[in-house]
Amino acid sequence: MAIVLVCFFIYRKGKFALGMVLNLGIGVILCFIIKNIVRRPRPPLSEMIVLERGYSFPSAHTVNNVILYGFAIYLIYKNMKNKKLRNFLCVILALIPVLIGISRIYLRVHYPSDVLAGVAIGISFVIIFVNIIYPEIIKNDKINNNK
Repeated sequence: MAIVLVCFFIYRKGKFALGMVLNLGIGVILCFIIKNIVRRPRPPLSEMIVLERGYSFPSAHTVNNVILYGFAIYLIYKNMKNKKLRNFLCVILALIPVLIGISRIYLRVHYPSDVLAGVAIGISFVIIFVNIIYPEIIKNDKINNNK
């Protein structure tokens, strides 16, 4: 993630880096708020393959990775000209949060409903972000570059 942000700044794509930081930052806060409202306990410790603490619903790993890779997919899809490479990267990036979600269930630190909710929350957030928040970042970037 840090490497991606540095690359965006080096190539004068600060609006991409700012979008990524805001996207993930707001998503982390949103997930934290939902976890503390719902307060669903994790599966029993005796069933966990690895030890996790905190609340179970939604899966923060899933939410955060759907948000991160979902926004990356959006940026790639909107900005990459090579269709074959663009589609390949989008498929690969879409698989990562799916595999992470499956791993959370496999490790028995989340119920399947936690992961499914994480996917739904992450996708919903990305849709809202790219349609409401990110256009404002781009608009403000254009205003600042014209000064």
